[in-house]
Amino acid sequence: PTWGYGERSKDWSIAAEKGGKLVLAENPGMLVIVSGLWYSIFLCAVPNNPIHLHDELKGHVVYTSHEYAWVNFHLTARHWIGVYLWTLAIWCCFLCLVVVLSWFLEYRGQLRPRWFAQSSSSLLSCRCRSRAASGRCHSRTLRCVADAVLGP
Repeated sequence: PTWGYGERSKDWSIAAEKGGKLVLAENPGMLVIVSGLWYSIFLCAVPNNPIHLHDELKGHVVYTSHEYAWVNFHLTARHWIGVYLWTLAIWCCFLCLVVVLSWFLEYRGQLRPRWFAQSSSSLLSCRCRSRAASGRCHSRTLRCVADAVLGP
């Protein structure tokens, strides 16, 4: 069916108008409920050809539409795909920034890439023996880690 295109065999607005007039001829106090097209979802063409403005139907027409989850699943999927794509794009930009920054620092000689496994023996020597010196030990351990990663 269509709405307002004039082909009598397929035009839902003509059928709704005709049915509404028949209902109001029998009982002028009734409301005429008109559903949308395609499982009562679409009322998009109603503003082009509104039947509620006809003299006999004025004040008696109520348009109704329905919302089904299976109809708008593409909108839900599009939303979540968009969210994940933005997250992925942000992570890719972040990783590119890290790679470029590390390359730049390594090129300038300010970053010496090292594995923590290679410097684990120097980290073991940074451990504190007593609880009283834990504050000093913490800063000393951080210095040891910084020296192991960045070089002396």
